[in-house]
Amino acid sequence: MKEIAYAGRTVCTSDEVGTLVVRISALLAKRNVAEAISVPIRAEAGDGEAVAEMVVGLGNDVLATPCDGDDDAAIDASRLLGDLRERLAELDGSKRVGRTSGGSYFDDLDLL
Repeated sequence: MKEIAYAGRTVCTSDEVGTLVVRISALLAKRNVAEAISVPIRAEAGDGEAVAEMVVGLGNDVLATPCDGDDDAAIDASRLLGDLRERLAELDGSKRVGRTSGGSYFDDLDLL
C-alpha cells in the first residue's frame, strides 16, 4: 500500500493507485494545468474504503510512500482505477504503444 501526502494530510491507497496519482500529477504539471481526480483510499478507521477528491498537477505537491498495511485488496479500486489508468493514457499518449503478434494494439498500463 502507498500513503499519499497531500495538502498537509495523508491517506493510504493501493500501490498502483499511488503510482498513478503521482504520474498523473507530474504529467499535468508539465502541461501547466491542474485537475480534480477521485482516488480510492482506505477509510480513516482502518477498515473499509472511502474516496478522496484531490486536485493534482501544477501547484499541487503529491508524495507517495509506503503505507502501514499490505492489503491492496482491501481497497476496491476497480471503477476508479480504470478512470485513473485511462486519464494517464490520455496524458502520456501510451494508450496504444505497440502491436501484438496478432496485429491488435495493447497498452502498457498493466505493467505498472
